[in-house]
Amino acid sequence: VTSGHVIYNSSLGGWPSSCKVWPARDGDNKYYESYAIAYEAGGNYVNNNDNQDDWGIITLADNLGDKTGWLGLRWQSNDYSGTVTLQGYPKEIGGNTNNRRMYKCVGSITGCSSRTIVTNADSSGGQSGGPMYKYYADTGYTAIGIIRGEGTGYNDGLRIDEWLYNKFISFRNKRT
Repeated sequence: VTSGHVIYNSSLGGWPSSCKVWPARDGDNKYYESYAIAYEAGGNYVNNNDNQDDWGIITLADNLGDKTGWLGLRWQSNDYSGTVTLQGYPKEIGGNTNNRRMYKCVGSITGCSSRTIVTNADSSGGQSGGPMYKYYADTGYTAIGIIRGEGTGYNDGLRIDEWLYNKFISFRNKRT
């Protein structure tokens, strides 16, 4: 699971011609390499650049979840509150534009809508598509959204609603 804008860009010709995925990286060391065999993204994002449908799925040649484990998924109709963690590979940290390490930031949820979670966590460009997650006693670390963008003093994500939850679970079940 990622953001739609990570895998589809109409100004660059649409879908990528090929894609290699490494869900773990530490400097120049890359772990669990796999190749993309299919892509899907929100139709309203692809057709209208609608950020309220900015989700994507990369189907991989290998079932990496069997090697790395799965992040839990959750949806709820009530608003989220408290802290949230954002994780990914930013293009820049502290002025270093050659970052090649995973970055995690924690902040407070400052707003919710049916399709958006807003936080004051300090993420950076390049982290799009990474998870927004919380810890729950019954499911462990659990994704509730997908990092989508940043603004002055805030970051936001696409909230995993019931429809997205079922979509993502259906893809996971196809691969297990």
